[in-house]
Amino acid sequence: MKSFITLALIASATLLISTTAEAKRYGGFKVGDRFQMKVVSVESTSQTGYSGTPAPAAIHSQAAKYRKGQVLKFRIKARGRLTAKGIRIAFAHASRKEVEFNSSTPGTVAVTQNAAILMKKGKPSRCTISIFISDTSGVDPVNSTVVYMLK
Repeated sequence: MKSFITLALIASATLLISTTAEAKRYGGFKVGDRFQMKVVSVESTSQTGYSGTPAPAAIHSQAAKYRKGQVLKFRIKARGRLTAKGIRIAFAHASRKEVEFNSSTPGTVAVTQNAAILMKKGKPSRCTISIFISDTSGVDPVNSTVVYMLK
């Protein structure tokens, strides 16, 4: 009976440690956390071919579309995935001041999404969402970039 109790205590301690480690694994976020931020700027550019300067353009159809002043409601889902309307971005890494999320979808129209969240006193204070789209379906590739700044 003593060995069973000892084994149960060890299993409980291990479960507690792994739960605590998982909460910290996502840069201070844990699954189920929610927060919201307001879009303060939107920049969208496009470039055809491999040279030249990107020019202002409409937001690509494969990118999430937000407008200045819109409030986004974020949620951390399973495995640290950052979600909001139009995005699902996997956790990448974290430092003491910043948490980064990054996801990529390959294909003829490849989409890469990146979110960098600046943390202040353990809370999200600013966020940059960058969406990069490379469309190689035509004769010349078209590279589009959309950057949202949130506060």
